[in-house]
Amino acid sequence: MIEVKEVTKNYGRKKILKGVSFTANKGEITCLIGINGVGKTTILNAIMALTPINKGQILINGETINKNMFEKITFIPDAITMLPQMKISEAMEFMNDFYTCWNQLRATELLGFF
Repeated sequence: MIEVKEVTKNYGRKKILKGVSFTANKGEITCLIGINGVGKTTILNAIMALTPINKGQILINGETINKNMFEKITFIPDAITMLPQMKISEAMEFMNDFYTCWNQLRATELLGFF
């Protein structure tokens, strides 16, 4: 379960998230819907600890976000996060080094699918 509680995020004087709260229960499909610029990507980046929040709390299975959680959750961003000159094989090699439970067989299978 992902719990977002009263999350606030500012970029300078611009308030992007203003006390956002919601719960995404395990096994359910949850959608963030809104026009461009309302903070959907910002909240997803905050859940993955890619963007620090100014106030509030984000919990996954009742725990504050920590590096061990990234072995159990997946985030596919709307923009490519690898270096433009990096080949897919190099990115997969990087991930293999980064994640202790990297599954190269599954990664290769997904690469073929996409």
